[in-house]
Formats: sequence, C-alpha cells, structure tokens
Amino acid sequence: MTPTRSRSKAPVIFAILGILAALTVGGAYVYREWSGRSQLTPEQTVDEFLTAVFAGDTERVAVVICDGWDPEQAVRRTRAAIPTGANVTWDRIRVLTADEERAVVRATLGLRPFFDEEISDTVQWTFNLVDEGGWRVCEARPLT
Repeated sequence: MTPTRSRSKAPVIFAILGILAALTVGGAYVYREWSGRSQLTPEQTVDEFLTAVFAGDTERVAVVICDGWDPEQAVRRTRAAIPTGANVTWDRIRVLTADEERAVVRATLGLRPFFDEEISDTVQWTFNLVDEGGWRVCEARPLT
C-alpha cells in the first residue's frame, strides 16, 4: 500500500485572500479619488488647479483638468503667463456664470517679485470649467 499525499490548501487560500485584499484596497482608492474629485465646487476646483500648477505637481493638476488637456501643458501654459521668478498668490475666486454643465470662474492673482514681501501687481484670470463627473478646468487665461 502506498501512502497518499495530501496537498495543503493553505497557499491557495492565502493567494486568493491576498488578491481579494489588493482588489479591495485598489477599489477603495479609486472610489476615494473619484468621489473626492466630483465633490469640489467650481471655486474649489480653480483653487486646487492653481495650487497644483504653482507647486509644479502634474499628477495633482491631472485630477482637476479636462480629459483632453495634458497636465504638463496645463502647467507650462499657465506658468508662461506669469513673469519669471514671481511669487503668485490668489484670492477672490468667484463664479461668474454657471449651469449644470459649464462654469466660468474668475480669480485675482497677486504677483510679487522674488524677494519682495509686497504684491507689486494683480491680474484677473478667467477659468472655463466643464462638469466631467466633477468640475474640471479646461482653460485658464489672464484677462487682457
């Protein structure tokens, strides 16, 4: 009589549990990212856009811009309209017009020369947003 070999099912069970845990964590992350994005108001979206642009954080920019706008291009284009070396602050972010699908938001950007503490210039900017499952900036430009 030959002894029968019993296979341990523990490695298979642990593998399945590991896969389920990874899927759960991944799903929670995606849900948090998407649900957090969609809850921003147009004003909050513009504030987040400006924060990310002037931090040079393209991953953060990608979350609040239209699907068709490249995050690196959004950062480059926005920063190109600002004098080199200027520190930028912003305030008075307000919605000019809005409906269920589109919004136009205006903000005042304050420009300070690199070492100055005083704002030397202010510029009004306009931001065009669309609702793509949450508000997204599709265009940002200074008023001329």
